[in-house]
Amino acid sequence: MFNAKPAEHERLSWLLVVLWIVLIYAAIPVARSLQNSISSALGSTVFLWLIAVFFAVLLFLALIHLTPELKKQLPISRLAALMAVGSIFAIWGWSLRSNPERTIHFLQYGMLSILSYRALLHRVSDRSIYPSAILICSITGTIDEMIQWAIPQRHFDYYDILINFGSAFLIQLAIFSAIRPSIVSKPGFSNLPKILNMAALQILLLGFCFSNTPARVQAYIERVPFLSFLKDSAGIMTEYGYRHHYQNVSFYSRLSVEELLLLDSSTGLGAGKKINLSGQASSYHDFLRRYDPVRYPLVYEVRVRLFRRDSYWHRSRKYNPGDDGFHQSINVAWNEHKLLETFFPVTYAASGYMLSEKDKAFFEQNSLPVQRYNSPVSSHLFVRLTELQIWSLLLGLLVLLWIVQNKWASNEET
Repeated sequence: MFNAKPAEHERLSWLLVVLWIVLIYAAIPVARSLQNSISSALGSTVFLWLIAVFFAVLLFLALIHLTPELKKQLPISRLAALMAVGSIFAIWGWSLRSNPERTIHFLQYGMLSILSYRALLHRVSDRSIYPSAILICSITGTIDEMIQWAIPQRHFDYYDILINFGSAFLIQLAIFSAIRPSIVSKPGFSNLPKILNMAALQILLLGFCFSNTPARVQAYIERVPFLSFLKDSAGIMTEYGYRHHYQNVSFYSRLSVEELLLLDSSTGLGAGKKINLSGQASSYHDFLRRYDPVRYPLVYEVRVRLFRRDSYWHRSRKYNPGDDGFHQSINVAWNEHKLLETFFPVTYAASGYMLSEKDKAFFEQNSLPVQRYNSPVSSHLFVRLTELQIWSLLLGLLVLLWIVQNKWASNEET
């Protein structure tokens, strides 16, 4: 399987790769409903068991491959490498136990990694086969998430791109470090030009993702009527913002502190009335669809924080006073109130959702003032790097690829 060219014709090997990719993409619109049905019938942990069986089979196949060498003096480093890769998969999968459906990415892209390796074996017999297989999977996984962005009820997630890449990388690492197929032993890096081209494509795809902000989506929807379907179906791919700190609280926002206070003082009365009038007449999610974060950043953020405050206030009633869950819930509600009162005072006052003095005293008395609070509202925002900084890095990588390709070409000519 790993140490010989596939018995079938090369075209059939690549057909299997293409069919597996098509299967991954075709599953996108129905995957969520299918996962929900399976979870309802068998429990969500069934996905963890499915992935465990998949990797147990791979481990079994790898050990079969190593059996002849076990009779000799197999270096312990190879078994250690196999166990290390298996442990990384196990730890990573366990870390996803709160959302076990996500582990399906391991199966999808672990299998694609193996199929790509097999197809490449027809022509590539040096170590360039490993990055080639990884990049095929990485590009496929990035496009997978881009398609999900445009599908209703699905969403784009950079972490899923990392899982897709990581699955392929770990499979190839296991083949390289543990199995060490003798068929992949020629010197050189014959597939380097294609590797560089695939790496450039991967960088450009990521560049598109990093630049596909809600404001840009709105702009090209207005210019290209054919893309109007994205208005209702597409989620958020990338947004940039800030992380602010106030006393023992940190929070994310699309606006700087100065912009928040200025916008609140100048438009807060109208923004608060929108929340007051529409908040009573429509559901929370309908309200957010109507007042999106691109056109109404102040209204949107205040309404989300109000929802979080009230949700945790309601949750606190499920506990007995004095329980840890009671104080944790009150602490969330109290800190969201403090953020609203400090940075959105005009909007908050006009929203009709202000706390009474009695409620404020109750919240303050039962909160956890020593505990640091990190509000997760808008935590998806990119706050460490700006779009310009990201593109500077990506362009630098593209230039580096171009230099390597030119150097390789000149060496080939000589």
